Amino acid sequence: MRRLLKGFLPLFGIMPFSSWALAQNSFVFEKEAYFLENAAQASGLPFELQGEFYYRPGSGIVITAPHGDFDIGTYEIVRQLCDRHPKWSCILAMQFRGRGNAAQPFNVNRPTLLDDDDCERPNPLAKRVFTAWMEKVKRVRPRFYVEIHGNVREDSAAHIEVAHKGFNPETLKGLLRNPIFAVEGVDDVWFRASQNKACGSMQTVDKALHFELPASLRLTAEGRESAFGILETALVNVLPLE
Repeated sequence: MRRLLKGFLPLFGIMPFSSWALAQNSFVFEKEAYFLENAAQASGLPFELQGEFYYRPGSGIVITAPHGDFDIGTYEIVRQLCDRHPKWSCILAMQFRGRGNAAQPFNVNRPTLLDDDDCERPNPLAKRVFTAWMEKVKRVRPRFYVEIHGNVREDSAAHIEVAHKGFNPETLKGLLRNPIFAVEGVDDVWFRASQNKACGSMQTVDKALHFELPASLRLTAEGRESAFGILETALVNVLPLE
């Protein structure tokens, strides 16, 4: 694997999703662009592996968006949380996940593919992406690890579903203090981050929160602003102030 770029430059002439936003505060984020030569030949997949990580080290509170562009809006929401809380560590991944012809299929936060998400069958290329992601996570020795995701599941459209590790469900439900949250172990939750807990980033930490945001809180500026306020209040209530 070759690390081609550091700094805020286009990769192969293509600006990443919302690069203009990153440029506003580029001095606080490190960018790492990854390209794996001969990946298509080695894997039989119709593309070369490439993607981008944005990283800012800080405290043991780590806020992340593993699918920053695929889960539309999560990049902007996490970035806003990071701007508001400069002591938190922040990690974002872009361009590693997608669908369609020649799209990237990597889950990033676990060593599996989007359409073959089975911990019993880790993919060699996906494992490399996951290792690169975990290098960022491990640098700060996380005490609290948070992932922000998005979904378009109709039956989950009215809630922010919360999977977790290291929390008492009833206690967590009380700390979140907002009826929009549906908490694993208390409420009927579809997204339980099962694979993440089994072989992904949540397996490696003692305390973790996994938020699944519906489309209404991601796809418009108004929705993202609402999501930011809801999540910031929740995180401040649950996580120790630093």
